[in-house]
Amino acid sequence: MSFMRSLGRLTLILCFWLSGPLILARPLPSIPAEETSLPEGTLIRLRGDTDIYVIQDGRKCYIPDPETVNAEGYDAAQVVEVDQATFDDIMTGIPVPSVKPPFRYHSSP
Repeated sequence: MSFMRSLGRLTLILCFWLSGPLILARPLPSIPAEETSLPEGTLIRLRGDTDIYVIQDGRKCYIPDPETVNAEGYDAAQVVEVDQATFDDIMTGIPVPSVKPPFRYHSSP
């Protein structure tokens, strides 16, 4: 019996034998960037929405907050509004990690 699981650019194959698991790793083929009419680094927003995305490798990548937009060197005034059809035609990529520290609850003393 085997179980495949993608992990980043490696595929792990777990084969369970009588003596225990055997782990094999092999690289995945690279996925080509999608063709889009928007240049790399373009900031986009769906018309009527406030969420901002950046085009990276032909995909739209969500930017979670204004602090991250600024920290990445983007100018929020340069956001291009796109219609629903254009937005849907661009594959979704991995979100840009926030530069803000995670929120922590403080307990009462």
